[in-house]
Amino acid sequence: MFKNWFGYYCDNCGEIIPVQRNLVSLTVLFLTFPIWGWFRKALKQNWLNKQPDRYKNINLEVSETKNSTKN
Repeated sequence: MFKNWFGYYCDNCGEIIPVQRNLVSLTVLFLTFPIWGWFRKALKQNWLNKQPDRYKNINLEVSETKNSTKN
């Protein structure tokens, strides 16, 4: 549910890489803060604890097939 809301996860150091937010996302965060604001720290810590498992079986191979589209 919260894939990159808190930032990007660095699998080398285990820290969070901050992301730049636009006006729309800041507005959504501001308007919904009374709902999720109280649980922010718990949600972030829970998200951070789950991130190493997501990087265990990741496949980083680049496919050799080329995507061709006709105009």
